[in-house]
Parts: sequence; C-alpha cells; structure tokens
Amino acid sequence: MSHKTGRPLSPAPSRGTARRTGKSLVEMLVLMLILNVIVALSAMTLIGAMRAERQVRRGTVQHRALAQLSSRFRSDAHRAASCRVAETCEFTIPGGQSIRYTHAAPRMTREIRRGDEVVHRDSYLLGDAVLVSFEMPESAGGSLVRLRVVERPESARPLLASTRPAVIEAGIGNAKVAAMAASKGAAEEDSP
Repeated sequence: MSHKTGRPLSPAPSRGTARRTGKSLVEMLVLMLILNVIVALSAMTLIGAMRAERQVRRGTVQHRALAQLSSRFRSDAHRAASCRVAETCEFTIPGGQSIRYTHAAPRMTREIRRGDEVVHRDSYLLGDAVLVSFEMPESAGGSLVRLRVVERPESARPLLASTRPAVIEAGIGNAKVAAMAASKGAAEEDSP
C-alpha cells in the first residue's frame, strides 16, 4: 500500500500485456494513403464517364442534324430548276428564289434568298472536325448533286470518336418529273 493514498500499489504493466487504446501515426498515414487512392480512382472514373456521355451526346446531335440536313437538301434539290456547285451549293428555284448551302465549321447553313435578301436561314451543327464538299458527278449529266460529310484526316479524336461520314445524293428537278408522271397517269385514266 501506498503510504500517501492508502491504495495498494499495482505492479507496472509489462510490454506484452499492455493494451493500446489509440492509433499510431503510421497507421493513420496508411489509412489516409488508401483513402487518397480510392478518391483519385473514383475521380478518374467519373471524368471518363462524363467524357463518354459528352461524346455520345455530340454523336446524337450530329446524327439528328445530318438527318434534318439530308431531308432538306433532297427536298431543295428536287424542287430546283438548276444547281451551281463550288465551295457552296446553290439551287435555283422557279419563282425567283435560290437556296444556298454553305459550310463554316462547325455549322452548315441553309439560306433561302429572294434576290440578295435572305428570307429564311437554317443552321445544322455538324462539328469542328468535319470536311464538307459538294459535287455534281459528270456521269449523271448534271442532274445529280452530292453532299459529302467526312472527318478531317488530321483530327485526332479520343475513344468514342468520330464524325459519322455521310453522302447525301439528290436528283435535281425530280419534283417536275414526278408531277409530270402523275399528271400523265391521270390523263391516261380519263381517256376511254
């Protein structure tokens, strides 16, 4: 017993039997390192998923734009009396109108003009990494116009990639041919 407190003296704990109640500094550092690795891997996975989602969204927007452009381009070509092709494509429509297609990355622009005045303008988002060309094949005798959309060769696109190539062909003035065929068929039905 202690002579001051009156309590019995307990022997000093030996190293083998002592209980630790806290964590050591090394254990805390290891735990922090593991948590940092987990956070870094999660961030990289999240960034990759966001990049993939953005690529898919761009592809969807481009697909819709190409579908709308294709429909308009064919419709305009069918209505046209003539077509001029160079850096741009210009359809001459009966009634004094013209429709001009121009490309300035990232958009294709369609303008309906009456003389020098722009009556209507549409825009189609195709992307920065595309090349657009207009052609009138010689073999078609000037009655076919072709719009070609391809990816620039020098564009390096990561992972989910790229511009969907498209070739849109349309016959110039086919609306007249279809209307003449329909009227000829109606005339033959009326005759005895």
